[in-house]
Amino acid sequence: MRLKIISLFFSLFLLPSCLFAQSVSDCPLQIVDLIDLALANNPETRLTWWNAKRAAAALDSARSAYSPIIGINAHLTNGRDFRFVNGPDVDYTITGVDLTLNLLLYDFGERDAQVQVAKNALVAANWQTDWVLQKVLVDVFENAYTVLNLQETLQAARISSDDAVKMLETAVELNRAGLTPVTDVHTSRAQVSQAQMEVVQHQSHLEIQYAKLASSLGLMADTPLKLATISDLPTPPAICLSKLIDLALKQRADLMAKHARVKEARAQHLKTQLSYRPKISVSARGGANRAVKDKANAAQYQVKLNLDIPLYDGFNHVYQNRMAFADLRTSIEELAQLELNIAFEVLSYSKNLQAAQAMLPLAESNLNSAKQAYEGVLETYGSGKIDIAVVSNALRQLAAARMRYSDVRTKLLVAAANLAFSTGTLLPYVETSCEKSF
Repeated sequence: MRLKIISLFFSLFLLPSCLFAQSVSDCPLQIVDLIDLALANNPETRLTWWNAKRAAAALDSARSAYSPIIGINAHLTNGRDFRFVNGPDVDYTITGVDLTLNLLLYDFGERDAQVQVAKNALVAANWQTDWVLQKVLVDVFENAYTVLNLQETLQAARISSDDAVKMLETAVELNRAGLTPVTDVHTSRAQVSQAQMEVVQHQSHLEIQYAKLASSLGLMADTPLKLATISDLPTPPAICLSKLIDLALKQRADLMAKHARVKEARAQHLKTQLSYRPKISVSARGGANRAVKDKANAAQYQVKLNLDIPLYDGFNHVYQNRMAFADLRTSIEELAQLELNIAFEVLSYSKNLQAAQAMLPLAESNLNSAKQAYEGVLETYGSGKIDIAVVSNALRQLAAARMRYSDVRTKLLVAAANLAFSTGTLLPYVETSCEKSF
């Protein structure tokens, strides 16, 4: 799955975002379409990709320490030798070209430790790439589910507004017949105004959420979007909490990245310990010189075996070693804290999902009961047997039941996505459950 997502990202990475911006409003977007847009346009995906490329280049740079350094040195020298006793003074101008070679033979493992530092940094960058992709996807899920929730909320507000208008019409007819006082008309008219204001408010919230969704996709906030509705809710399998936590501790990409960071810090600490050891190297130099004035030529070569033994550097190596050890301990403690946070996240999202699953049938039953209650109360009011306050209260209960049912559905979707995200299984979740849900 990871390779599938990465290959999809690369296939979309080369396409200009304007092509997506032109097509997003043509038809309702399903979850796979939103993923395509997010992976192709969201700057975070490109940022983490270039961070991984940089880490790969850093590893190659560390390995280059095993290679010899070969270069060409050209020089032009002009000078005068002063001979006070034997005179005369000598002026000279010499040109020369030298071929140089330097090769580190042995350094007691410092190069090996540096390579291990770079390797673990690359591993961490790769895991971090996976984690950023999952973060982008879960943001898309949450924003998309919120948009759908606000669409349902807006529709519920409009239905409630229509119901309030019907109630006003009934109150006007009863007042004209002399069965109810005019205060019922005023009460109903106030109810209509309140319902219409809620429609305007929900419309504003929906437009803002559409802009937030567009931003999470890497598009401009004013990009028009249409979302496909959800036909079926996902039904995640029931897994005990301990198994979910174990799964998260094995698969969470950010946790794997932190493990790699600990190994990187450990290798860096070893490198600082070995950096003050002796170093053995070989250097070679060969070239030719030519004197400009007397046209004399000369050639030379040198081969040296070098032993570099550091004696005193102001105790800098001691302080560097202490800093590296502190970084290692910091990474270890951050890893421990992350494991605690992950366990808490899994527990929280698991309980949220269980609560939403339990609340959904109750919210549906509440909505059906509120509909029947309102219809019955409105019919009774039409016969002049009850007060307008009873109808207003039933209308408010029906509007609240519609809102609650939509909220519970959205909480179920968001909790399922967040639980998959917190356990590090969001990508398989996208491939199986979510594609069937839209």
